[in-house]
Amino acid sequence: MSKLEQFASEHGTLEFVSPDTAIDLTNCDREPIHTPGSIQPHGVLLVLHEPTLTIAMASASVRAIFGIDAAAAIGLPLDSVIGPSAAEVVGALLLAGVDHRTDVITSDGGGAGTRRYDVSVHRSDGFALLEIEPELQDEGHSPHRINAAMRATVDRLEQAESLVELAEGVAAQMRVITGFDRVWVYRFHPDWHGEIIGESKREGIESWLGMHYPASDIPVQARALFLRNWLRVIPDVRYEASPLEPTLNPLTGEPLDLGGAILRSVSPIHVEYLTNLGVTASLVISLIHRGKLWGLISGHHYSGPKRVTYGTRVLCELLAQSLSLQIGVSYRLADRDYSLVVRERLSHLTDLLGKGVELEFTLRGVVTLADLVSADGAAVVRGNEVASAGRTPTDTQILELVAWLPTRPSGVTVTSALSQEFPPSGGYEDVASGLLAFPLNVSHTDWVLWFRGERHQTVRWAGDPRKPVTLDATGTARLSPRGSFELWEQEVRGTSIPWQPAERDAVHELRRTVLDQTIRQAEFVAARNAELLLMNAQLEETAVELELQAEELLEQRVLREQLLASERQARGDAESANRAKADFLAVMSHELRTPLNAIGGYAQLIALGMRGDTTVAQRTDLERIQVNQRHLLGLITSILNFTKIGAGAIPLMMAGVPVAALLAGLHALVGPQMQAKSVQFRILRSTGAPIVRADEEKLRQILVNLITNALKFTDTGGSVELSHRTIGTRAEIAVRDTGLGIPAANIDLIFEPFVQVGRTLSSASDGIGLGLAISRELARAMNGDLTVSSAIGKGSTFVVSLPLA
Repeated sequence: MSKLEQFASEHGTLEFVSPDTAIDLTNCDREPIHTPGSIQPHGVLLVLHEPTLTIAMASASVRAIFGIDAAAAIGLPLDSVIGPSAAEVVGALLLAGVDHRTDVITSDGGGAGTRRYDVSVHRSDGFALLEIEPELQDEGHSPHRINAAMRATVDRLEQAESLVELAEGVAAQMRVITGFDRVWVYRFHPDWHGEIIGESKREGIESWLGMHYPASDIPVQARALFLRNWLRVIPDVRYEASPLEPTLNPLTGEPLDLGGAILRSVSPIHVEYLTNLGVTASLVISLIHRGKLWGLISGHHYSGPKRVTYGTRVLCELLAQSLSLQIGVSYRLADRDYSLVVRERLSHLTDLLGKGVELEFTLRGVVTLADLVSADGAAVVRGNEVASAGRTPTDTQILELVAWLPTRPSGVTVTSALSQEFPPSGGYEDVASGLLAFPLNVSHTDWVLWFRGERHQTVRWAGDPRKPVTLDATGTARLSPRGSFELWEQEVRGTSIPWQPAERDAVHELRRTVLDQTIRQAEFVAARNAELLLMNAQLEETAVELELQAEELLEQRVLREQLLASERQARGDAESANRAKADFLAVMSHELRTPLNAIGGYAQLIALGMRGDTTVAQRTDLERIQVNQRHLLGLITSILNFTKIGAGAIPLMMAGVPVAALLAGLHALVGPQMQAKSVQFRILRSTGAPIVRADEEKLRQILVNLITNALKFTDTGGSVELSHRTIGTRAEIAVRDTGLGIPAANIDLIFEPFVQVGRTLSSASDGIGLGLAISRELARAMNGDLTVSSAIGKGSTFVVSLPLA
């Protein structure tokens, strides 16, 4: 899908009609204006094969300008039409690789003699498109005059104190430069209807300043082209189109996409529209803000054809870009200033809430809840109780509104036309045409609401926007570029000033603050009032745990008896036992966490003095309780992780991981521990730079576990080394220590879960035997492995093997 088609699709147009289809009310927004099959006759379009620069298509105007028929030009090399030196310039523009490269050529070929031309190149539908226009007299646009024009424009932009003044200044300067009878700045509204916000005109013609125009005047596909091609020139509205030869793209069999061509022929609908306005020539330049079409600068002429030079067009584009930049600066400054005001108000309110002030009390004060978002009034609803301040609906009306709000999507409700969504509010639009609201609880019984009253507007339209059609001679309704542009006024009711992004952001943040405060209060009350319930829950959970243990013992006894029956039955029973063991460990681990958390919670409450003053010795004992509680939770977490690995429930984020960078980052994690024990820690450099396919977080977890194990079993003065190498399609990361070593008889046991095997026959581990088991399972889950080699008294080497990315 092309960019034009994508833009049109996003704005409600699914596909274009065939170029030969009559345009009417059913398909006007799908008119293929980017594939007209012709150009305006004041220039030439040559469609070129690359890199040979032979002509694949040509406009009929090539005869008038270069003295050769379009059909005869097909297949000819470009230099035979425009001359070798000119063709060389075009080739250089295409090699630059950027669309719409422009230059001036001097043609010494064809039947037109020697002449200078303005040329532009871009690519479309598999071809290079060359646009050629005979160079016009420069009209005195010397560098000095261009500099003076730009300086005058910059001065006006700097002096302007509003967007309207900016638009007026640019319109006046562009009319001076181009000589058009009228130049105006056109701004799009969110619904794509337009408004003229700046104008400069000659004496004797009516002003359009402040007039509005319906979105149908510039349909969606036209707006898409204005975003794609910022300049549109029509030197003579009454031109006779110059068709392309052949009519269809020889590569695709479809009409050639001319959306990027300056010479592209104009839609008949638009020609009729301009004719109805009395326009004989026009120039339109797009205004782009944050990558979107913001508006247009347009020049209209009423006294015959008017063609502007290439230099003048470039200067006009610079004016448009200057205005676009200034629009962005104005918006950013306004947004920043107002955001700072809103953030200051939010900070004041959140400080009050943080000190325990109830939300209802913020309805009045130095900075009120309504002030936060510049609302006319605000209300806090809890159940059937309403607290309000400012201009708001009645309590009954607010409760009816709160009963409707849960039917909308959850979260913050934002609207500037409440009566269109909630018709009963039409009776109090003067105080509540705009609404911001969010719930205070999950049951949606408590709410905070902000209100804005109705803003009366009188919109001045250039003609009735509700009548975009006429009846033809047969009585059939057809698309009609409006022929009447007389003033038509419309009164807009039932809408408020829109809520700004800064206001919506502030409400979201206030909502988080209120919900956090509610949660903290609920937790405090629960901690104070539920001690006995927690103790009873612990006893119940212990009973459940014992029952589960008894069931596990019975299951294991049954499994052992079944193992004696037969080898095949034994294999099946062993698998059942493993699954049952994993399920039991998972359940037991989850069940143990609750009483342990309760123990930690009680210890913390006592340590904080919630049960009275404590002695130093008591606080020491409480700290020991908390340390052991956290240790037990860590062991339970290890058990849960192991069961998750066995069940394949741990997600892996596989990606390319640079080994050298990963190893270098480990020094910050384990270096201080190594230094504290006086163990030398080295990361050996390698000439290779392997990248393995792995989950970086899980790989780091494996290596940290191996390094801390190595440190544990390495005496003071020893060393731990990290190294890596590449073998075939795999990379190996080695952790080597000078510790005690592992007896050969225990090598196969150290990776078994729940098996505690020390580095010597007499040493003991202080864990539960899951670290190495988890590490190996994680490595294998990443299509790798973890192995070990060791010698008593010399140390051990653990190797993580992983596939290369």
